[in-house]
Amino acid sequence: MKNLKPGDVVRLQLHDAICVALGKDYAYVCTIVSGKDPTKHRADIRLPQMEAASFSYPTFSRVRCTPETAMKFEKTIGRVSEKTLSDIIIGITREHRMREIEQETAKRGNLAHGLSGWIRHERMAVA
Repeated sequence: MKNLKPGDVVRLQLHDAICVALGKDYAYVCTIVSGKDPTKHRADIRLPQMEAASFSYPTFSRVRCTPETAMKFEKTIGRVSEKTLSDIIIGITREHRMREIEQETAKRGNLAHGLSGWIRHERMAVA
């Protein structure tokens, strides 16, 4: 972890990932999803074709902008450009905002549902 920097592409046990930030004894990484994987997520951004090719990834490979922590990795296999790293950070920020909005909406929805149930119950009790 000593020489690891944001933008480094690392090989983990099951997949490759891009380091986006460093903690004390861990790194935050975003998984690289193969272009062959049909599962798409709203947090995915496309890995530029030239960079995908330089790492021998299939065309249309994606970066899933939902950071995970990694305590160890096998090796560093390269770096992505500053532009790609910036796009990943923007994707992470966008996904974080979307999740916050969903949580707030869910809270308001539960509150509204709870109040309407309470109002219905009060009307029945009064009648």
